[in-house]
Amino acid sequence: LANTAFVRALARRSPATVVVLMYHDLRTDDDFPNWLRVPVSVFDRQLSWLGQVGRFITPQQLEEPEDLDSGVLHFLLTFDDGYENNLELARPLLAKHRAPALFFVSTGPMQSQEPFWSDVVVTIVQGAGLAELDLRPWGFELFRFKAGDVARRWDDIERLLTALKAQGNEDDAAVAGVLDHLRRRHA
Repeated sequence: LANTAFVRALARRSPATVVVLMYHDLRTDDDFPNWLRVPVSVFDRQLSWLGQVGRFITPQQLEEPEDLDSGVLHFLLTFDDGYENNLELARPLLAKHRAPALFFVSTGPMQSQEPFWSDVVVTIVQGAGLAELDLRPWGFELFRFKAGDVARRWDDIERLLTALKAQGNEDDAAVAGVLDHLRRRHA
């Protein structure tokens, strides 16, 4: 959506165009980078820009699409997983920009007060600034994470997460072993 010409071409379509933007997580600008965690200053600029090129809508407005203006871009904002920062960081900016949003809250992690296992992996790799992670004892490989190049580093982290998810979830013995190792060694 960064190209205004593209956005204007989208908006000219009839009937009204609805673009759903899905967020997960926000972070303060000084927190470590994470490809799912949008810095608050970036989110603030995104909301400002989106409000200039279109209109924010509520999920209820989707039930009566004939009431949406044709030739206008409509944005439905969603947040997945129910991170605490959605309340602390996103809500004030949503209010500032008069932007409604739909929140999907994963009740399991809320009840257990345990983070998603994938967040444990990312937080440890990024928080500890790991250059490599040898997971061969659990049937995986040696993972290396590029320093300095944020995009390429995230490709490396995504490769790690993909390998772990392909094996299973945290109830899988190999994944559980990796998580236990990470928590004991790097938490």
